[in-house]
Amino acid sequence: MVTRSILLPGGGYFYTGHPLVAMIPAIVQGLLVLDILAFLFNGLASPKAMPNILSALVLLGLFWAIETAVTILHCRRYIREYIPEKRDPARPHQNLASKVGV
Repeated sequence: MVTRSILLPGGGYFYTGHPLVAMIPAIVQGLLVLDILAFLFNGLASPKAMPNILSALVLLGLFWAIETAVTILHCRRYIREYIPEKRDPARPHQNLASKVGV
């Protein structure tokens, strides 16, 4: 889930089965990545403007990192809700043989 969140815009939400929730972060992260690429190519085309472009790249990269971190933390919560960490000790253990009646 973490790898998909980093590599694909909205990938963590798609992984956890929430495609409608994934649309907004996917659009925002996709636009941030496109902006980063546009600034990078602009900086390579005009070396004189490189210091200003580097500061813009750092700022856009920071926004992308924050958006990705929020996505990862939110999707981890979805996974924790779906897969419990510990078994409830109050519930008796049932094995497969007792369910089948063997």
